[in-house]
Amino acid sequence: LYRWQKIKEDSKLIKKLISEERYDEALEITKKYSNNIQIQGQLMTVYIKIREYEKAIAIAQNFPTNAPIQGQLMMIYMKKGEYTKAMEIAQQFPTNASIQSQLMTVYIKTREYEKAMELAQNFLDYAPIQGQLMMIYMKKNEYTEAIEIAQKFPTNAPIQSQLMTVYIKIREYEKAMEIA
Repeated sequence: LYRWQKIKEDSKLIKKLISEERYDEALEITKKYSNNIQIQGQLMTVYIKIREYEKAIAIAQNFPTNAPIQGQLMMIYMKKGEYTKAMEIAQQFPTNASIQSQLMTVYIKTREYEKAMELAQNFLDYAPIQGQLMMIYMKKNEYTEAIEIAQKFPTNAPIQSQLMTVYIKIREYEKAMEIA
């Protein structure tokens, strides 16, 4: 019980140190926990923040089935413009909404809108992906479709913000003001 409690306390401390950008101190603590998935994920976060991507990639290779860690690896590949590698990771987690949302980002960056739109159909209730789909509709000037998505998420602030932008673009200022 004590060891578990110590891991939990150290994990909280690492999170705090990361938020305060005290990366050297966070690194020191993480070195004690080479087999703890959560702390290794935090170590990856530190390496990403200090742009030591190769070290973060090495950690991810030790946890190939852990979705949060593989999601961080996708983020690294996206930052490096290695979209094919990011897509390969996403294929391993077809039902993980967070990872599929990152895949949507890849499709948007590579202008593969049709693939993104197809993917979004598998996650109709996941607001981040639907927000990305709204963005695609907005780029394509398909505002009616964007509005339909937004109406399904009336309490989601990012989507409602996008809806306000849609209304401004189509010159329906009264509706935009209602959201604001």
